[in-house]
Amino acid sequence: LNQMQALLSSLPNVAPTDGTTSALEKKSWTWEGSLADHMRILLQVPFFFIAPIVLPPKACAVIHLSVESKYSSRFFSHLQGELGRMAGLNDAYELCSTGKLTGGESDEFGCFAKYGRAFAKKDGIGDSVQEKYDVIAEKHSNLIARCAQGLAFFAFWGSLAGNTVEGYLRGTLFGKKKEGSNAIFESFFVLYYII
Repeated sequence: LNQMQALLSSLPNVAPTDGTTSALEKKSWTWEGSLADHMRILLQVPFFFIAPIVLPPKACAVIHLSVESKYSSRFFSHLQGELGRMAGLNDAYELCSTGKLTGGESDEFGCFAKYGRAFAKKDGIGDSVQEKYDVIAEKHSNLIARCAQGLAFFAFWGSLAGNTVEGYLRGTLFGKKKEGSNAIFESFFVLYYII
């Protein structure tokens, strides 16, 4: 347990957090939600792999960071922030915090940021998400819109997986369960993703 606590404390704190309370307040998976969402995510895998071929690196990073701006996964935020920085975004960590682009990047990649934020607000479902998807399809192409959707689902998966692991390591493991959580599911989930 001491090693797990040391690992958690060594992670950069991109998103505001006060430890256990914050970890238990973040959106994470239940076994039912995890099963349903993993099925939805599996359908997007081909487009996730095609995305780096058809989208510029900045567009990929904008989608990831704008989705992550809502979920604030301690594990995923830092990774995506660094990838955004390496892709050449001017202020990747600001985008990760607020979900908004600044300056000239908003003209070129604004539709991707708006889609990512809409996706995150509604977990990928709803009219507002479809409207933003349609804007990308009209402005670019259907393939690029599908790839943006695949990347959004990947960011959704990474964020919720990170939040579920963090909730378990900071809360459930120490007897502080989140309402509606299942210690058996969380244990298997964490073991599966750690191994």
